[in-house]
Amino acid sequence: MSLTLRIIISTILALILSGVVYLNYALYYQPRFGLVGGALVNTDLLHQLRHLKKQVHAGAADEMQQMYPEGFVFLNALYGLAWIDLARGISRESALFDEAYRETNWAIEQISSTKAKATFSAGMTPEYGAFYNGWSGYLLGKSMLLAAPDRHKMQSIAFWFTCERIAEALAQSESPHLSSYPGAAWPADGVLCVATLALYDRIHPPKYQQLIRRWLQTTKANVDSLGLIPHEVDAHDGTPLVPARGSSQSLILAILPEIDSAFARQQFARYKTHFVDYRLGLPGVREFPKGVIGFADVDSGPVLFQIGGAASIVGRRTMQQYGETTLAVGLRNSIEAFGIPWTRNGQKAYLGGALPIADAFIAWSNGLETTAATTSKWQWRSRFQLWSLLIVSAVLLVLVRIWPRPKQKAKGMVTDHPPEHN
Repeated sequence: MSLTLRIIISTILALILSGVVYLNYALYYQPRFGLVGGALVNTDLLHQLRHLKKQVHAGAADEMQQMYPEGFVFLNALYGLAWIDLARGISRESALFDEAYRETNWAIEQISSTKAKATFSAGMTPEYGAFYNGWSGYLLGKSMLLAAPDRHKMQSIAFWFTCERIAEALAQSESPHLSSYPGAAWPADGVLCVATLALYDRIHPPKYQQLIRRWLQTTKANVDSLGLIPHEVDAHDGTPLVPARGSSQSLILAILPEIDSAFARQQFARYKTHFVDYRLGLPGVREFPKGVIGFADVDSGPVLFQIGGAASIVGRRTMQQYGETTLAVGLRNSIEAFGIPWTRNGQKAYLGGALPIADAFIAWSNGLETTAATTSKWQWRSRFQLWSLLIVSAVLLVLVRIWPRPKQKAKGMVTDHPPEHN
């Protein structure tokens, strides 16, 4: 083997070794917390939001709209919701609370703009469809919980109008899941709509309970073959068209407890059985249920060995929501490891900040962690470490083979040219 080929192979193997060492180190990640505004704040999340703040104010939502059908609304909604999560428990007199309040209102203004609505049809019921009303209404509702009523009079009015539009549409619909586009309905969007009504009933004297009960009844009657809320349904009557998928299930289950916690628990148990899986010992959420092979699309994000990118990132929040600490930590630290984050000048980004929608999803998914979640169960990491040991051993074996030790002459061996004697 030539020297050049040996150097090339050795360089590749060295990169593999470096990657394995880095991944094992990153799996021990713990977010940093500090006292801000009288509350313990996830400073890693704050750094994520400071990076996103720079991005969204520079037009990142417009860029995401070019890549995803609802990118503009999605990015702004997740950005606002992550700020709301961060601000929970912070003194309303603190500078950080004011920043969170301003950024949330800025996100609401963006979603309320003509630009945001232009993607959706004004002739739908409700106007602009389920996706727009669900995310805008849910963000408005959450913002109501953030500050005193006298600070959000305009948002309160907008929230009321959004809820009335959703309620009127649900009352007229045979399907429990309202359409996002003419003739197309995705239950994840419909769940956001109903969660918006549930938020209204938390903030104000309840008025939508009958509609919510009807929604629960019809939703339970239209589950897929796994007993889960499907990914896509017939826009007319709610009949399942596409069975449950990991990306939509993770999102639905992150929101569903706000509507009915008992039903959410039942759905979560099925989701965990059919979608939580492991690769090289690390946890992930499948995009397609066990036994089904599928391919990536705009909803799933990247799918690697059937583990979904969006399903796992949002699944990290879902696990936290249901108290599955070991899975939550495993997903959190796997995202940290494979997301290759960097923190600079008080800003934290993943994958070099190349995909703001991914940064926004990760920020929102980290929002429920108010103290550093730890787990006494070491098994989730140990299996990956065993695989790592096998990989390192194989790499070292190859290196020994391609760089053999030079042969040494035996002591006292007779040579072809004996030394001369003077």
